[in-house]
Amino acid sequence: MCGRYWIEFEIEDELRAILEAALLLNPRMKTAGEIFPGDFAPVIAKNRRLERAAFPMLWDFPVFKGKSVINIRGETAGEKPAFQNSAKQRRCAIPASWYFEWAVSEGGKKVKYRFFDQDGKTLYLAGLYTIAPNGAGFAVLTRPAAGIAAAVHHRMPAMMPKDAVEGWIFGEVQLEWLIYGKAPKLEFDLAEPETKTDDGGTR
Repeated sequence: MCGRYWIEFEIEDELRAILEAALLLNPRMKTAGEIFPGDFAPVIAKNRRLERAAFPMLWDFPVFKGKSVINIRGETAGEKPAFQNSAKQRRCAIPASWYFEWAVSEGGKKVKYRFFDQDGKTLYLAGLYTIAPNGAGFAVLTRPAAGIAAAVHHRMPAMMPKDAVEGWIFGEVQLEWLIYGKAPKLEFDLAEPETKTDDGGTR
């Protein structure tokens, strides 16, 4: 599951260039801080010239009138009619410094955790996007939680190393590899106290 993520101010030059390029297309896009569902955020996808490019997209994937999701279950994304076309033709990668997950404590309070790469590398979340009347909207693909992430939640975002981003958006990397393959080595710690989550999508 992925209901929020964060883009850090201090990022590598290549990624900063990606964010700045997308920002030129939509000044409302967030380039740093906590990203919420319904925000415009930077994503990496192929353009009409079949080149890798940066785009501002809304974190909201409409599936039918009045219904949208922010997460898509990776195991069935290639089978469900609402996602089939995007799984083949409209893939994207969402850069993030870390993502958040919540667990319920013994007292019933929701506790917010921050998950990040143990070497401090940028996380690239796998996503799908669609074209809607108000522009492009994306959702994050999820997979069964692996490693330390499983201690907090049974689902986690599907992620890829930086060198697999181009292969993913151009269709060379298989969906199954992201869902069932080796997950990145993550660490986690407590984020700020939280009482309410922005939840949505399929788990």
